[in-house]
Amino acid sequence: MTLRHRERVMMALSHEQPDRCPMQISFTPEFALRLRKDIGQESVSSHNPHGGGNTYELERWLDEDILQTSIGWAKAYYQDDKAYTDEWGVGWDVFEYDTKFGKGYYTETVKHPLAEDSAIDSYQPPDPNRPVEKLGPDGGIFIGSSSEVHDLIPIENVQVMYQTVHEYGTYPIDVERICRRRAEIRDKLTTRIIR
Repeated sequence: MTLRHRERVMMALSHEQPDRCPMQISFTPEFALRLRKDIGQESVSSHNPHGGGNTYELERWLDEDILQTSIGWAKAYYQDDKAYTDEWGVGWDVFEYDTKFGKGYYTETVKHPLAEDSAIDSYQPPDPNRPVEKLGPDGGIFIGSSSEVHDLIPIENVQVMYQTVHEYGTYPIDVERICRRRAEIRDKLTTRIIR
């Protein structure tokens, strides 16, 4: 039985067993460009892993179940290719780094709107009544990257993540099997470190 994305997510949130765990993986703009080239899905659209201006073409092509978008500070990443200030008054700058795949860029905060005590008197935060979605603490199991997959990561690692979701994320979830696999990986890593 193949489920629609929404059905899979709703079943997981309801603690029911869908065909597999819902999946969402986030990529830096540079990794997204490399992945698009690798899979032949090139596009001129930009890629913002936090949703700001993202067209989600890559995520849809990869058949991800959840499209990540952000409200508030999280959508401030990758807003521009030069220094900028977000809706909270936080100053950001863009920094370049080198990888074996070429140049990469990341954004980092460089200025806080309340760095001076006196700034509190004139500070205007964004409207607190804008819509914010919250996920309850009793949600189901979701598998995703903890942050963007950045440009230092080999594409093979993402392929393994997708394969792992399909192999270990199907219901009923065999926790003992996952624990055994985790122990095998830990043993391999320990062996590598000792050698």
